[in-house]
Amino acid sequence: MSDDFVFEDRRKRALLSGGVEMWLQSNEFVREEPGARVDRKLIGTAGDRIALERIVWSGGPTGSPVEREHLRLTEVDAEGRIRASIRFDPDDRAAAFHEAFARFGAGEAAGIGGQAPIQAFGVALERREWEDLRACLGEDLVFHDHRTLGFGVLRREEWIESLRTIVDLAPDWYGEMMQILVWNRHGRVDVNRAFGTMPDGGGPFERLNIGIFVTAGDRIRHIEVFDVADADRALARFEGLCAGRA
Repeated sequence: MSDDFVFEDRRKRALLSGGVEMWLQSNEFVREEPGARVDRKLIGTAGDRIALERIVWSGGPTGSPVEREHLRLTEVDAEGRIRASIRFDPDDRAAAFHEAFARFGAGEAAGIGGQAPIQAFGVALERREWEDLRACLGEDLVFHDHRTLGFGVLRREEWIESLRTIVDLAPDWYGEMMQILVWNRHGRVDVNRAFGTMPDGGGPFERLNIGIFVTAGDRIRHIEVFDVADADRALARFEGLCAGRA
């Protein structure tokens, strides 16, 4: 553990925080349960030091099985020591991803720059705060959608309006930044997941894509979106966009 290690259990029935001793006691409790088993599934990362996992604990005495589920954020420092372990309720994915990327921006990416406008944009979109979202985007922003069924090229106001239309059609629409493929002081390339429910019996939908965000100062200046199968193309495009920048 790092010297500044923190343990938090933000689940509604727990709401605990402490240090190494509390974390150890929590794990000892699970280990001592008869037939205890823990299954882990990675659901997202933020940089190279933060992972989000879905944890399913099962156990209990014979004939009375018990199963519990939560999300766990784990952050390590530059030396590979654990500096944070935070638990969330399974339906609190938005808060878990927000915490992950906030910690990425304040930690690993802090000395690099270029990430704060992207984080602020994500928060504004999640909260449907359209003026705050607009303030994250440069006035000359260009959004270029390379996806097979994409929008083509949109200017800032056109793209904002398209986002508002999507939210109007599917109020539960939500986007997750699941993994950063590469980042530098000019921005980043990440894997995004958008999902929600179409109205009038249209049913649930889910779509993955690769997003390029190029920033300057406190604004996002350029965005491009690719199908996930075009990850190599997106990475090459980002490299080209960054090559001519100071």
